[in-house]
Amino acid sequence: MSEIVHSDRFRRKHTKKAYEDEVLQPVIDWLLKDEPFVPYDYPILREAVENGIASSCNDSENEKGFTKGGNPNNTDMPREKKLTKNAFRDAVTQKGSQSQQFLDQLLQQKQDFLEKSSLTSEQYEHAVRAFNILSSNCAKIGSTSSLSVAWEKMKEGG
Repeated sequence: MSEIVHSDRFRRKHTKKAYEDEVLQPVIDWLLKDEPFVPYDYPILREAVENGIASSCNDSENEKGFTKGGNPNNTDMPREKKLTKNAFRDAVTQKGSQSQQFLDQLLQQKQDFLEKSSLTSEQYEHAVRAFNILSSNCAKIGSTSSLSVAWEKMKEGG
């Protein structure tokens, strides 16, 4: 992570001029800190790990209305493209679903994190970008060890 937060890709995003150190330094301090700054707990995630993930779809029809084996609307758009257009949106937004509960817990954690850490929304977005860069780098080299540490930070930040 240290290499990433000092890279041009992190410091500049899509601009020629690097972001000010006053903006980035609190983000870097949080990303490199070993101990959690804000406690976190995701009961629904813990429950899913212990008991499995609840599915709101039945086996013969997925959440987009496609039956196994075909496109029910016979339109020109390929079936695969339609399936990925709004992938999982219905399952996540279904009231009371495990996915919706997890999303609610994530949003609450993010709000708590921003309040307690004093990071701004802009700084939070810089942290998210650092995680994106890290995951991209890990995918390119086929390594996941750094992601284990990053996952804890992501859960802390919501």
